[in-house]
Amino acid sequence: MIEFVGTVPVQIQPADKLLHKYQLTLREFRGAGVEHESATRSAFQTLLADLARRRKWQLIPEHPYKLAPGAFVKPDATLRDDFSINRGYWEATDTRDDLDTEIRAKTARGYPESNIIYDDAARAILAPAACPIQVAGTQAEALLARLLSLPAQRPDKDLA
Repeated sequence: MIEFVGTVPVQIQPADKLLHKYQLTLREFRGAGVEHESATRSAFQTLLADLARRRKWQLIPEHPYKLAPGAFVKPDATLRDDFSINRGYWEATDTRDDLDTEIRAKTARGYPESNIIYDDAARAILAPAACPIQVAGTQAEALLARLLSLPAQRPDKDLA
């Protein structure tokens, strides 16, 4: 998955059966004319949850991310280690939305600014690197493996 400070890196290979299963699910959805966020989000959530289990981490859907006292946002998922430290976040957007616009809007609302993957089933971006990875097409598994293996640092809020 993503390499974090103080953890052993896990390299995801392009031939990983979980990546293949994710791509197959997306192709099945597209073949059925299904492109809305609720459907495509479930495919990426399953991928992240399965990858998290390899690290003995947990994917927690819609877990509140605290901002100011009494204020919070809810990323689509939080990845938490076995010490209850939040290690990363994920936020899906609709395939019809502009991913870059959605990232700016979510950041302005207070979503985490590091260790968060934004995806729209065609592209995924790991912030703050802001390097888009095409997750559809002939090189999808290789590119998605690269995204999920990128090094990152633990979010500052979780160091305390």
